[in-house]
Formats: sequence, C-alpha cells, structure tokens
Amino acid sequence: MIKKRRIESMLILCGLLISVLGYSQITIGSGISPTSGALLDIKQTDQSSANSTKGLMLPRVNLTDITNLYPMFEPQTTSPHPDYDDPVKKQKQDQMHLGLIVYNMNTVHPHICPGVYVWTENIWRRLPKPCFDPCTGFDVVVNGPSCGYTGRALNFTSSLTGTTDNIIVDRWTVTKEGATEQVIPSATSADLTYEFPVLTTGIGKYSFTVYYKHKTLGCEKSKTITVDLYDNLLQDYWAGNTTSSGTYEIRAKIYKRTADNDYDYSSGELPLRVVKWSYVKAGTTTEVDMGNAGLNNITYSFRSSGAGKYYIKMTWEDFPCADGLDPEPANNTPTPRRVLHPVVVGELDVRL
Repeated sequence: MIKKRRIESMLILCGLLISVLGYSQITIGSGISPTSGALLDIKQTDQSSANSTKGLMLPRVNLTDITNLYPMFEPQTTSPHPDYDDPVKKQKQDQMHLGLIVYNMNTVHPHICPGVYVWTENIWRRLPKPCFDPCTGFDVVVNGPSCGYTGRALNFTSSLTGTTDNIIVDRWTVTKEGATEQVIPSATSADLTYEFPVLTTGIGKYSFTVYYKHKTLGCEKSKTITVDLYDNLLQDYWAGNTTSSGTYEIRAKIYKRTADNDYDYSSGELPLRVVKWSYVKAGTTTEVDMGNAGLNNITYSFRSSGAGKYYIKMTWEDFPCADGLDPEPANNTPTPRRVLHPVVVGELDVRL
C-alpha cells in the first residue's frame, strides 16, 4: 500500500513537471492564459484593470551588509561560504544575482532598514528611496573669480559643510552660456585650475560647476560659479621717428573685449592702466625701464643705447578681475588686488 502511494505521488510530480516544462509562460492564480509579453503572470481574472484581490509576497530576509549578498552567502560558523569566499567568486555571484528582490526586516546599518531592496551588482538599494538621503547632510561651497582673461589661470576652490563621510568630488564641468555642459578631464579634486587659450574665440560667460557625490549610494550635490571671460589684451601699436635723431614716438591703445563682444578702450584710467614701459634690445636679455608710467603715448630717445632692433614692452594692470582682495594697510579696508600684465606690444628698428 505504501509502495503504491509512492508510485502515485511520483506520477503526479512527473505530470506537474511535464506540464510546467511544456510551457515557456506560466500563469499563477488562475487557469487563464498568461499575457503574451510575460514569462510569469500572477492574476485571478483576465480583466485589463484590477485582476486580483491578493498580492505577491516577497521573501522576508535579514540583510546584514549593504555591499554583500548576505544572508544568501553568509559566512559559515567557522569559514566563509564556499561560493563567496574570494573576490573572483564574489564578483561572479554578484553579477549573477542582478535584480534579486527581497523584503528586509532588519535594522543594522544607516542604510539598512525595513523595506523592499533590489541587488544592483555591488550594493543593495532600497526602493523607492534610501532609509535616509545622505545628500541632505552636507552642502557644497565654491569660491573663485567672477571674471578672467584668456591665457591666465582661473583658480577655484571648493569645500563641504555638514556630514561629509563618504562624500567625494566626482567631477568639474564648464559650460559656455547657451552651449552644452562639458566635463573637464581629470578634474576630480576639491580645487581646480583652468586656463583658456589666448587665441580662444569663446569670449563670454562661463559656468564652472563642481559635483560631490556619495561614493557608494550615488546621490550628488553641486555648486556653480559664473565667470565673465575677456580677451587677455588687444592693442593698437604705432612707432615713428621724430625730428630728433634716435628719438621715437610710441603709441599703444589697450582694449579688452567684453562678454557681448564690444571693445572697451582704456586711456590710462581704471580698470586698465599702463604702469610701465620698457624695452629689451635684440641680442641682450636686460629689460630697461623707459619710465612714463600711466601714459599710452610716449616719446623716448634711444641715442644712448645705440641703433638696432628693440622689443617694446608695456605692462598694464587691471582691478576687476583680480583673484581676491588685499587689505589697505592704513585702514584695513579691502581693496582690489593689482594684477599685472606684461606684454610685448611691438618691435622697433632704431636708426641714429
């Protein structure tokens, strides 16, 4: 009798297996055919709206580690799980279990609390959101110049306030007004030094943005600073011999191109001011001060220096695009820092 029952049980089990294996799609909860796009269709009726009065019960587990498939491959009492005991095996199992869904009952970690979790290759992610948002605990601070010139480095600094555990710099980006945001290569430090080429045609407004993110949970925050970029220097240069032998009149006008592509001319007043004229005679390395600071037009005698080719240099300064403020010693009032720009404005062949 017992033997007969065993045979009957085996026949029933075989019949069930054959019926399951005979279909590539299965309906659970009714005898209705599954929806064509579903491998597994759980429903009680074939209605297009609500088709069940019951739900799907997920397996309930106690997660113990945010970055490991525990308790699935929890270490044994005296040794690691044999399928999860080295980095190669772990990587294989982590990849194979992509999409694994469970309902966690445990609270053992700031990122492990009761709720639905899905395994995403190397971390358990809670649905629809983490136990807490780690990005609410910190803010980003960024400092830098509000304007700058081509060919001169722009220096930016960033920092964090609040809870900063596991928060790292992910990237810096630069965006020209009206254009697409561009990631700056290899810029993953808190500070950034950036320089536009002197011959750039991209004069205008630029936004520099630093992104910080949580290195395991992925949430991020950012902060942006806007910079007006100007041409380093555009100048008109003219030099001509006067009635006196060896004496030349030299004129130079300093321009800067603004964000709207207009040209502003400085006649020796702020924001651009000539602070020095000088020259270097060809074949020498000595720079000679010509005086006449503050003037765009000068007259200079080269008689004592002799005939030959001279490289004329003009040094000008600007205030608005200084990198910061210096205190005035007299009253400790912050004043703009001077930024000097030495530029060779032209060549001169002196004949005596």
